[in-house]
Amino acid sequence: MPAYDGVLQPQLYRRIIFKFRDFAQRGLYDGIAGENPLDSAQKDGFGGYIHVKAIPGASPSLIEQAGFLADRMSVNLELPTADGLKNLAPGKTRDKILTPMRQIQRGIAGQMIKEGMSLPDYGSYPAGGREIENGAVKGPAEKISEEKAVVSAKQRTGPKQQLGRSRYGNFGLRQVSNQRDYFVPAGQSTQIIVGATPESDYQMLMVAEALYQRFGLKRVFYSAYVSVNEDSALPVLPDGPPLLREHRLYQADWLMRYYGFDAEELLSENQPNFNVFLDPKCDWALRHLENFPVEVNQAGYEMLLRVP
Repeated sequence: MPAYDGVLQPQLYRRIIFKFRDFAQRGLYDGIAGENPLDSAQKDGFGGYIHVKAIPGASPSLIEQAGFLADRMSVNLELPTADGLKNLAPGKTRDKILTPMRQIQRGIAGQMIKEGMSLPDYGSYPAGGREIENGAVKGPAEKISEEKAVVSAKQRTGPKQQLGRSRYGNFGLRQVSNQRDYFVPAGQSTQIIVGATPESDYQMLMVAEALYQRFGLKRVFYSAYVSVNEDSALPVLPDGPPLLREHRLYQADWLMRYYGFDAEELLSENQPNFNVFLDPKCDWALRHLENFPVEVNQAGYEMLLRVP
C-alpha cells in the first residue's frame, strides 16, 4: 500500500485513471472484462473521494456494486426532453436514464433507514418508471399535466425553508471517503446541457425541480454547450457557449434549493427564459414590487430570503 503522508501519490491517480479508461473502452454492457477499477482503487488503498458516472442502460448489479464503493453517483440526463435526446443522443432514452437513477435513490433511502435516519418529505417512490418531459411527469398508464405535476407555491404543503438546508431534504449520509460499506453516502446528481437543443430555461428548471422532488437528487449541474465537432445535427452558436445562461440557471437552482422559490415563480410559459442582465432573484423582485419595501424587523425568515 502506498505511503501517503497526507498527499495522494500522483502515480496512484494515473494508475486508477488508466484502469478506468480501459474499463470504459471494454464496455459495461457485456459485464466486467478484467479487473474492476473500483476494486483496484480499494486494493491500492485509495481513500479519496470517488464520483462514479453510471452509463444509462448499465446492469443493476453493476450499479449496486459501484454504489457501495463510490461516494457519489450520477446518471446524466444530458438533455431535458425526450425529443432532444432523440435528435442528438438516440442511444439514450428516458427509461434507460431514470431506471438507474431510481435504483440509486432507493439504495440511498434503504441505507438511510438502516442508519436510523428519517427520509426527506420530498421524494416519491412510484411503483413504475416515470418519464419527465418539458417539466411534466408522466406515468406508465396516464399522462399527468404540468398543472398537476407542479403544485403552486400557495398550495404546496412541503417543508418550510430551513437555514442552510436544501428544501428538498438530504438524500445521503453526508459521510464521504473511507466508508465503502455505505451506499452512495454523498448522494446522487445529474447534468443538463444548456444550449444544445431549443428547450427554454423554464423547461430545464421544471425538469430540475421534478428531479429534486421525485428522485432525491443532491445537485443538478448545468453545462453550457461547447461545439467540438462539425455536424449538421449540432447547433451553431455564433456567440460561443452560453455561459451567462448557464450561470443564471445555477443561480435559479440555488434559489429553489435554499431560498424557497418554486420554478414557476421564477419563470413561466409567458416568460420562458431568464433576463441575462438581472439575476433571477432581482428579476423576481421587480415583477413583484407589491411585496416591497420589507420591514426587516417584522418580516418572516422566508420573506427575508426573497429580498435581493
